[in-house]
Amino acid sequence: AATVQSDSATVGALLPETAVQDLPLNGRNVFGLVRMVPGANEGLPSSLSTGNRPDDRRASSSVSVNGQNDIVNNNMVDGMDNNERSIGSLGVRPSVDAIAEVKVQTNMYTAETGRTAGAVVNILTKSGANDFSGSAYLFYRNAALDAYNYFANKSQPVPKNDQQQFGGSLGGPIVRNRTFFFGDYERFHQVRGITAVATVPTARMRTGDFSQLSAVIYDPTTAVRTPFPGNVIPAGRIDAVAQKFLNLYPLPTSGALVNNYTATRDRTQTADTFDIRVDHRFTNDRIAFVRYSDNRVETVAPGVFEEVNGIAAGGSAGGFAGAATSKAFNVAANYLEVFSPTLIMEVKGGWTHIDNESVPETYGQNVSQSFGLPGVNVSDITSGLPNFTVAGYTTLGDATFIPILIKNNNWQVNATVTNTRGNHNLKAGAAVIRRSFLVYQSNNPAGTFGFTAAPTNNGAGAGGDAVASFLLGYPASVTRAVLIAEPTLQSWEPSVFVQDDWRVNDKLTLNIGVRYDVFTPLTEKNGQIANIDLTTMQFLVPGQNGVGDTAGVKTDWKNISPRFGFAYTLAGGTVFRGGYG
Repeated sequence: AATVQSDSATVGALLPETAVQDLPLNGRNVFGLVRMVPGANEGLPSSLSTGNRPDDRRASSSVSVNGQNDIVNNNMVDGMDNNERSIGSLGVRPSVDAIAEVKVQTNMYTAETGRTAGAVVNILTKSGANDFSGSAYLFYRNAALDAYNYFANKSQPVPKNDQQQFGGSLGGPIVRNRTFFFGDYERFHQVRGITAVATVPTARMRTGDFSQLSAVIYDPTTAVRTPFPGNVIPAGRIDAVAQKFLNLYPLPTSGALVNNYTATRDRTQTADTFDIRVDHRFTNDRIAFVRYSDNRVETVAPGVFEEVNGIAAGGSAGGFAGAATSKAFNVAANYLEVFSPTLIMEVKGGWTHIDNESVPETYGQNVSQSFGLPGVNVSDITSGLPNFTVAGYTTLGDATFIPILIKNNNWQVNATVTNTRGNHNLKAGAAVIRRSFLVYQSNNPAGTFGFTAAPTNNGAGAGGDAVASFLLGYPASVTRAVLIAEPTLQSWEPSVFVQDDWRVNDKLTLNIGVRYDVFTPLTEKNGQIANIDLTTMQFLVPGQNGVGDTAGVKTDWKNISPRFGFAYTLAGGTVFRGGYG
């Protein structure tokens, strides 16, 4: 490959098949190579596409280019859209064995490329050939030579770190010189022990005995703050329902009052990747292929606390405990015709489906109902264990902001024509994408109960310790937020472009282009979304008062993107680039 690309203003890099196949990749994640491109880094650890969030538990696809947010990249496979609309991650990720090359643009994009302020990552897949070729591999890792985590309990075995990744590929002819195939399969399985430290109530506190504390426990029912004798809450004053929930806390593993519980729980993940592509050559000038890619990932993220009588007590420390299932597949078809050595037409079409679902550890269990707390578990979404925020102690119960259900269906078609005339290389094209996506997420569907030590304005709180307020059944706050509908949002994304790479002379090349994009307002498939007109202070409800399904939002058809670039080459190979877009 040329050291310096002197005929284009676009900044980026091409990762050829040799780089994809030969460079070491932890977990065989191709985005590890993308981050090697100048100006590229991995996004923040809390980013939605890192695999650390319940929105998308798959291996990280986070790439931040030139300081941009990692959700503004344009992910593509074989030149077609591969983006998840709601959180900015990607659709499918072909196996490394199925990748022919990866083209990354980081700045001064061509007019052919739209949508993005970050990187354009285009993964091109392999085709078969007249010769049979294939691969097989196995990568294995365990904890045999690992050291203990600093906080781990040294009396227990070293936390697990087992990882297996195996698979293979095969390509060759179906009909020699005419029809070819390429397929691959990969499985990834990991069990990793996560050590966490938590603060839990002592055995004496669970009975109402706080005599080991210097802080005074008060009776919140008295008009004048009256302390309990000996700092012990009488057994008759302990709330029976609160006692059941409090007993879900595990007993301390040390004699301290703070950071007195250490545990190692296993996080498991299993991922299956499958790709199949068939190429057919009608003639030497007419070529087509179809491809199917499928990704499935099952993840179980543990809480800090072990189960008690079959109930996962949560204690999420730095994570969203629960099970997550991610499914994505893509069907694509491509047709290319060479009319002459200077005129080429290419037509593409595809469908991408993405389905991510994350639920808490006790999803489907009506814990509140069985413990005698009414009005909580009234549906599948509101099932599970409430979240108990106890000041000074590790949170008990299911994590907030789950369940999450994300579904995407993206249909697309695009066509381009390339024509070379003298020192002009002209390219024009049009595309349309129909997006339909569902994002269903509730903040705390099973409710959140907050307990503090100090009395609040409404008199709640026993003073001295939040566990005392818990035992007495005096929360400082009770909140609940449940999304009552599952909105399926839809939009159209049509676009056209024309570009000309004009080689003025041996030292000056002009990249001139114009692109026109339209992103229509989101509409709800079943009329479950409304708007408000601030000029008339009137609610605009779909299907009422003459309002269409756009809920009164007008489309801005003036989104035009002119682009101009140049590359000027000096003697010695120095290239100056610039442009406007």
